Amino acid sequence: MYGGYKINQDMTCSLVQDIVASLRSSQHMTPQYNGVFRFGHSDSITPLYSTLGLYKDDNKLTADNFAQQSNRTLRTSIIDPFSANIVFVAYNCTTGFKVKTFVNEKETTIPVCGNEKLCSLETFLSKIGPMADSCSFQDVCTYQDVTTTSKSVQNNWSVLVFTSLLLAAIFY
Repeated sequence: MYGGYKINQDMTCSLVQDIVASLRSSQHMTPQYNGVFRFGHSDSITPLYSTLGLYKDDNKLTADNFAQQSNRTLRTSIIDPFSANIVFVAYNCTTGFKVKTFVNEKETTIPVCGNEKLCSLETFLSKIGPMADSCSFQDVCTYQDVTTTSKSVQNNWSVLVFTSLLLAAIFY
């Protein structure tokens, strides 16, 4: 996760589960490649970048270090258009199944794959799969803000509304 609160990563639970399920099922298909395409508004795709560890800089961006951060990877003006997309392509290679990731049609390296743009699907699923297997959408909807419990009902409602909009944007 590149920053912010854990809820930013947690709210991608259903999306990560869907992507992982699609990639797992591609291992049982006979075509040489299978694509998993997800489109959405920037507000629904950006948290997924966080979950996947994309665009994580070594130092947090602050007012004090803005000039030194001019070459940072987390540049929402570049990586996060209003209508964003992320694609995972599973390839059935002679050496086994591989996966390649594209963010807004640009080939992208995912940190769990090291420096490899064509990553072993087994490696990818061993890192991302446990997130999908352990997340519970119901738990996300009952998320409690540890800093202020008096607003928990309001926070739960906000998370539920946001997650509903997120899912509507992704699947419709």
